[in-house]
Amino acid sequence: MGSMGLFPNPGQNVYLITPPYFPSIYIKSPLTGKTATIRNVNFDPTYAAIYIQSATLDGEPYTKNWIDHSFFTEGKELVLTLGRNESSWGTSIEDLPPSLSEYAGGNGTANGTVTKDLGRRGITMGMLKERAGLGSVDVAGVGV
Repeated sequence: MGSMGLFPNPGQNVYLITPPYFPSIYIKSPLTGKTATIRNVNFDPTYAAIYIQSATLDGEPYTKNWIDHSFFTEGKELVLTLGRNESSWGTSIEDLPPSLSEYAGGNGTANGTVTKDLGRRGITMGMLKERAGLGSVDVAGVGV
């Protein structure tokens, strides 16, 4: 999944987002038959433009640096705009994945103290059941 730009976080309904190694990725859910899409705007086959500048999820601005499994089962579209320079996309406390503990340090903090409490999130059996297989995966634009 890493080359597709998604890294599953074990035990959670969370996939961390990085740019795929391809211009477009299509993933068909075996549960719903819907196809999820990841597209890279400004894709650079030399991999010089590797930093996410902005993103949209189903046409709406998206700042979180993760998605959940509904991305696959509902056939959503994630569009990543890439650039050659690092950006602040996905770095705010609100954009980080769910955690069983509080975030400290980095953006959104003051003197090492979290300025916004995201609360705690437990793992339920329903969340684990959602993590069914991804089904078929198609890659576009790489001549495979």
